[in-house]
Amino acid sequence: MELKINPDLHPPQNESSTHYLLKLVASKYLKDKKNCKFIATEVYVGEEKNPYLKSNYKTTKQITDVVGMTVRGRQKKRTAFNIEVKVSKEDFKAGFTLAGDYNYIMAPKGVLSREDMPPKVGLVEVDLDELNFDLDGVQSVKNASKMHSEVVKFRSNYYRQSYYNFLESQIVASLTNEVIYNNPWFYQNITIEDE
Repeated sequence: MELKINPDLHPPQNESSTHYLLKLVASKYLKDKKNCKFIATEVYVGEEKNPYLKSNYKTTKQITDVVGMTVRGRQKKRTAFNIEVKVSKEDFKAGFTLAGDYNYIMAPKGVLSREDMPPKVGLVEVDLDELNFDLDGVQSVKNASKMHSEVVKFRSNYYRQSYYNFLESQIVASLTNEVIYNNPWFYQNITIEDE
């Protein structure tokens, strides 16, 4: 199946077409490969003062590109997955979030290597020439490891509630905003003609 992008869809003004496409790919990756039930893009995750990483990695962003959550079992055990999209090495060096139990960087093939990744952060490469809706051309080059429990404890203390409850509320808020503000009815210069 060949990937065709609807020419009427345009990325937000502050985002390149490649970055926007990779966020859509990351969303499908979380649904198909990680079995996430709840997925949203551009999710506020709060101040990132992650004590786990060494200072040579910049984790200052407050909004993550894509976040998803799985819910399993009777006790509804939740796991958060985070993907930051990076279209260049400079973009990677500018900073990223670590908002999940498992954190990934997604980039076009050849932009980053395993060695560029911080400890426990995974790398997913996308071959833009081979990409299709079945995620051919998408390959996990380095698997993410679960972040240290102290980080989860830190985040829960920081938000003064379960981090998962906080994250779920942010996913819902992001999806609500997307439905309202990305809705064609709210586009500027739309005129509705009476029949």
